[in-house]
Amino acid sequence: MTILEVTNPMARRSADNGTNGKTPFARRSDRFLAGLEDATSVTFVSHVHPDPDSIGSMLGLAHLVETCLKKPIRLTRDGLISRAENRVMVEVLGIELAPIEEIVWQEGAALAASPTPAGTTLIRPCRSMP
Repeated sequence: MTILEVTNPMARRSADNGTNGKTPFARRSDRFLAGLEDATSVTFVSHVHPDPDSIGSMLGLAHLVETCLKKPIRLTRDGLISRAENRVMVEVLGIELAPIEEIVWQEGAALAASPTPAGTTLIRPCRSMP
């Protein structure tokens, strides 16, 4: 089964035929998942001092990877969660964010940083990282 077969066919039906005779482009989520197909696991990294946007982006993407690719994921944080309301959100929702400096990097794992300044997700395969 391919990534495209996993998604709900009803949601894609209008896009499958193209618009005005044009061939549709792959969705961003499909391209994101295709970039991770060879990874053994995926570690998501927030920006420094993560806020709800960063944490929410990581949670959504992690769910996509776990659901569609069945790969193990890790959520990390870079720096402290300094605002009280952000700390409460993480605590109430039970979100486990490992400090980035404590991560042991493994060959074949992928690193995904979200969100980046351009609003995209950066994916890098891990080789031997310190």
